[in-house]
Amino acid sequence: MYNYVFGKVYVRLDKALSLEQVQAYEAVFDQMNNRQTGSAKAMRDANF
Repeated sequence: MYNYVFGKVYVRLDKALSLEQVQAYEAVFDQMNNRQTGSAKAMRDANF
């Protein structure tokens, strides 16, 4: 499992994801941390 914590949000990604998929999620998480607004839109726009 890949585990991430963002303030009060805990995210777990399945270990079955490829490295490329995990990196794509990490990029979205970084955007969410940097913007702190529109995070739901960032996730939706990334097609996850």
